[in-house]
Amino acid sequence: MTIPVIRDLTIFLIDSALSACLICIGSHRKENLLLARQNLYALFPSIYFATEMETEPLYLKNTARFSNQVALFVTAMEKEAVVNALKEIEMKAGRRPEDKTAEKIPLDIDLLVYGNEILKPKDLRREYIQKGVEELGTLLAREEVGE
Repeated sequence: MTIPVIRDLTIFLIDSALSACLICIGSHRKENLLLARQNLYALFPSIYFATEMETEPLYLKNTARFSNQVALFVTAMEKEAVVNALKEIEMKAGRRPEDKTAEKIPLDIDLLVYGNEILKPKDLRREYIQKGVEELGTLLAREEVGE
């Protein structure tokens, strides 16, 4: 599976110490997406966000719709440090380890791609993530030509 946005950005970054990261943010509560975006901007000023999308919950009995958003950023942080930073943001939104079992997900931030490493290939096949990646590619292409 190719991910043009990540591939192109990774090629651009070959000679640098930066890694491209693709994440997906999800929550039952829109205000938690705002909290996530604010915290992510503070950590990764180069971040780009795709449009927020509503989806049906996957693998949950709880039928409340999810708000999801795909984002792309570059960082000099190691993968484990990125994952830990994302978990800290989840905790700021009130997420606790036992929440997944109880199907309470105040905020979920998944690192899908780090550099050349695809961490969640199944997630990348989801339609809303594909749409977000496509939108980010268009956004980056426009920025590159100065639109």
